[in-house]
Amino acid sequence: MSSSIVRNGFLGRMRESPALPALEYPLPTVGRVAVVGTRLGAETDVRSFPHWSTPDLESWKPQALAGRRSELFAMGSLRRQGYLALPELRFPLVVLSSLPEGPISAAQHERLWWLFELPVYEQIRGADDTLLGWECDARNGWHLVCDENGSPKVTLDELREEGWLGAHARGLCGCGKTCLRLVVEPSVGRRPVAVSAPSSAPGFQSSGEAMRA
Repeated sequence: MSSSIVRNGFLGRMRESPALPALEYPLPTVGRVAVVGTRLGAETDVRSFPHWSTPDLESWKPQALAGRRSELFAMGSLRRQGYLALPELRFPLVVLSSLPEGPISAAQHERLWWLFELPVYEQIRGADDTLLGWECDARNGWHLVCDENGSPKVTLDELREEGWLGAHARGLCGCGKTCLRLVVEPSVGRRPVAVSAPSSAPGFQSSGEAMRA
């Protein structure tokens, strides 16, 4: 593990840029993290690659990845084909899902496992990448981010307008925390999700346009 440690957690953050949302990696400590397909706040050992390329990622040598599902699918395909070498990658993936995308499906979760052989955590992000909810080890819904008054930053009405079907759950979560959670059935209430098709070019760079695999 890198001698310099990322301390993200939901308590004490080490942010250099308060103007951009933080990653909030689900584990308390981890090495180098590459955020792909978007730009988040600068933190020690967290680097954003909104328009990544294989040389950029290989040079950074990430130990963990976070990003849009389409970008992770494309990276995983390149890695499987031998066009992207990430030998130090060993910490869980973090999928950044927007409200219109809905939660990743069981099939998408299995595909990410096949591509990376790493656990997957999912976060709900707003249009400006603000963190709205995150998945914990219990995998029983998303912990919702609440304001100072205890109200969630995203309401059930807003979620349902985007096609999510779910309900609030209050009380003790399986992870041991007492919180407000969103419990969503992953196989319903979702819009079709496009997936980036794998590229055969060694110098492939993500285009940001998803294609169905």
